[in-house]
Order: sequence, then structure tokens, then C-alpha cells
Amino acid sequence: MNNQEIQNFLYDEVLVDAYGPEEQLISWFYFAEEELKFPFTAEVAVKKTNGTTESKKVVVEELVGFDGTVAHPAGLKVEIAIGENLIEKPLSSLNKVEDLGRNQKIIEA
Repeated sequence: MNNQEIQNFLYDEVLVDAYGPEEQLISWFYFAEEELKFPFTAEVAVKKTNGTTESKKVVVEELVGFDGTVAHPAGLKVEIAIGENLIEKPLSSLNKVEDLGRNQKIIEA
């Protein structure tokens, strides 16, 4: 399957019974909660105190919610561990997801 076929499949699977933006958000949340395999590692851009940005490898601990405005997987939020700190980031901010491929496909949808 190419990326467009994967995206179409995921949308058909997730949104088949969702009517309106609120139901779509909830559908994406429950789908991601069931299908993403936590914890997993990824990279995320982190802004440093000197104003520069660096890519940092993090552990993605769990799905924690959604921003309430985007009826798309990009609106989902995850909790990530950076050192001893846990912070929330948009799912769409993750790069180089390390897994068997399924998590990356869901995140890119």
C-alpha cells in the first residue's frame, strides 16, 4: 500500500460512523488509544534557552487527549518524557518514530 492508500484506509476505518468534528475527534482519540503501542520512542524538536532548536530522542508515554479544534490525528496530544519531566506535545510534532511501522503510519495519517 502506498501512503495515500494507507491514509484512505485509516480514514475509512476511523471515521465511518463519525458525524461532525466532535465525533471525529473522539473517533481519532479512541482509534489511536487502541492502535498505538505505548511506550515508544520518537524525536521531537526542543527549543533551548539560548533560542536554538535541537532534535531530542524522547519516550512517548501515553495518549492524553486532544486540543479540541482539529478533527484529525494532528489534534491528538501525547505525554512524553524528557529526562525526569513529563510534558504534553501534539502527536503531529513527533518525528522518526521508532517501532515496527504501524505507529508511524497512524501518526502520518
